Amino acid sequence: MKSYSPVFVVRDEWQAALDELQASHGRET
Repeated sequence: MKSYSPVFVVRDEWQAALDELQASHGRET
């Protein structure tokens, strides 16, 4: 079952961006 869902892709991108943002913030603090 491999359905290419744009929603999933967007969610994945969001997760990656959020992870980077969190790491950046954690480093500054």
